[in-house]
Amino acid sequence: MRNNNEKLPYLAQSWLEDEKGNKITSPLAVLPPVQRIDAMMNGQVKIQALPDIHSLPSDRESLFYYNVREIPPKTGKANTLQIALQTRIKLFWRPKALGED
Repeated sequence: MRNNNEKLPYLAQSWLEDEKGNKITSPLAVLPPVQRIDAMMNGQVKIQALPDIHSLPSDRESLFYYNVREIPPKTGKANTLQIALQTRIKLFWRPKALGED
């Protein structure tokens, strides 16, 4: 993630959802779930497999959604509209048994 704003930082909140859109904390986790990204800086997240990853099907891919929300800082000005942007990306978990085809 990159903050291209030259002056203001923002918070980046990340989480995973299952194929039905329900927020999950297992068998995959996003680290860190919240981070501050300063002006003109990069941020990085890691999607970590947890020990119960073996509970996922081994004969097919599993679908998840990675979500990240950009939360801008409060402004001291009156009558200001602030927008928090959110991005949702499809994430496929492919078991080793399927190979890399």
